Amino acid sequence: MDRGAWKELVKDWALAGGITLAVLVGWRMMQPTPVTTGPAPALEALDPEGGSWSLDDATADLVVVNFWATWCGPCRREIPELSAFAAAHDDVELVGVSVDRELSTDAMARSAARMGITYRVVHDPDLVAAGAWGVTGYPTTFVLDAHRHVVATRYGALTQASLGAMVEQARHAHGPVTR
Repeated sequence: MDRGAWKELVKDWALAGGITLAVLVGWRMMQPTPVTTGPAPALEALDPEGGSWSLDDATADLVVVNFWATWCGPCRREIPELSAFAAAHDDVELVGVSVDRELSTDAMARSAARMGITYRVVHDPDLVAAGAWGVTGYPTTFVLDAHRHVVATRYGALTQASLGAMVEQARHAHGPVTR
């Protein structure tokens, strides 16, 4: 291949690479950005008892919101850790928000019970809450302080220790609140 042909080939590859990069950057900019700090977005989801549950219904000062799905391997692996954490920390409200689109709320609740979930589980089958929180991967966990501000965010499975560290961060984030 002569020098001119190499130059044309390099130019073509550079153009293709530039177009690919522009498409990837544009696609990424259109994706929701997960909430990492500031006031928590609204959260309303279906309660397995037939009603709805809202973040306003949370009674504990500290709240952990965990977006998960029954089909998600890392979600399933962290369930025993989250259940153990919830059992050991009755001053923290842990809420699992299921994003299972294919399951009814009743079927999701039965699956959650079979998996050993001992904390509150609600259902967001239309991904309204997940979208408001900018969640695009599972599990994603948020820890809220007493003012309902997001203090810590974690993508991926948690252990009791890693969740404990996030909760401690929330305990010291802001001063006491009066409700």
